[in-house]
Amino acid sequence: MTLAETADLLSIAAAIDKRTLGESDVRAWQLVLDDIDFTAARGALRDHYRETNKHVMPADIVRRVKPKTGYEFYAEKGIF
Repeated sequence: MTLAETADLLSIAAAIDKRTLGESDVRAWQLVLDDIDFTAARGALRDHYRETNKHVMPADIVRRVKPKTGYEFYAEKGIF
């Protein structure tokens, strides 16, 4: 995502959860989401707020866009 797309994504989140935003927020989120497609991130944001009223964090977006599979998924849960 570009910096402008990250700002757009955070603007949507702010409209939903009433968070305040500044330039440093956008830059920090963009650092984490720079390899995520904007359309996919927007869909992940929508899905997040359809399931919970908790503030979305960058990890929530990444987890929905790039879900773990195979060994990573099971190792994280302690299943081998």
